[in-house]
Amino acid sequence: MNKDLLSGNAVGTRLHMQYISQDNDDISLSGTLYPEITNGIVSLDELRDMAATGKTYALMNGKVYYYGMCYITDISETQSHLLSDGTARKISFSLALKLADDSEREQVAILDQD
Repeated sequence: MNKDLLSGNAVGTRLHMQYISQDNDDISLSGTLYPEITNGIVSLDELRDMAATGKTYALMNGKVYYYGMCYITDISETQSHLLSDGTARKISFSLALKLADDSEREQVAILDQD
């Protein structure tokens, strides 16, 4: 049987597309931390703590452009340029984020202001 007929399309025409909604996009970010300049591993530990909450966080760039609310789904790191005690002088990392539906406001995390 002709699949065009099953989908409701006219014979010999292209398939019709139907917009349902936006997909929850995946976002990957990578970077490098230098513990002598930044908090290094402490910053990554804070991101791991954020990921463990299962809540969403606002993703914004340095010019305060709002991309949306995101879940942190994965964090990986590679430590290199080690000192004799094993302390890394360079930490490369990557974050995997998933954009959330902004209507899920009850899942929004509120960071403690210390």
